[in-house]
Amino acid sequence: MAEIKSTMEMVMERAARMAAAAGGNPDTEADRKEGMRTAAVFMNGKNPDLMGVVNNAGETAREVLRGMVSVFLRNILLPQTDEQQTAAERGIAGLLNLAGNNAELVDFFGEMKKMLEQYQTHRQQMREQLEAGFSQQMQKPGGLAGQTGQMSKLESFPKFQEEWQRALDQLNGQYSQALDDHKAMVSRFLGVE
Repeated sequence: MAEIKSTMEMVMERAARMAAAAGGNPDTEADRKEGMRTAAVFMNGKNPDLMGVVNNAGETAREVLRGMVSVFLRNILLPQTDEQQTAAERGIAGLLNLAGNNAELVDFFGEMKKMLEQYQTHRQQMREQLEAGFSQQMQKPGGLAGQTGQMSKLESFPKFQEEWQRALDQLNGQYSQALDDHKAMVSRFLGVE
């Protein structure tokens, strides 16, 4: 039993050394969570003084900022809905607020917002083109409508779903990489990588 206890003590000592080396201070986690809570309030439409919260954090300001940035970046996605587009725009606004409306970042975030809008436009155009192609196939003699004996919604056809998913995956792959690169640049600029 004494051997097990000493092994357990060695494991605990090693964990303590690793936590100290990594700066695993429980206070920093609380500060990061405080930043996340403040950012969530901002995302919900209220306008707390983001920089005031960071400045009041003192020595742990970096952790508070890290928490805020993580929430804002998490909300900047390739928008599938209008709500996601609104959340992305709100996340960009929060990041701009933290950056102190730096002129260089204003342009950068303008590009990011434009990219998200272009994504939505391309997504809509692809959908319309796919629907038009399938509608033509359905109208042809012996087409899908003739095979089923009725005109159904395109979404009910597995082939349409398969083609749409393939096209969407390709589009998402193109835009996701660009968006991830923009997010990484924001993290580096704000010093919270």
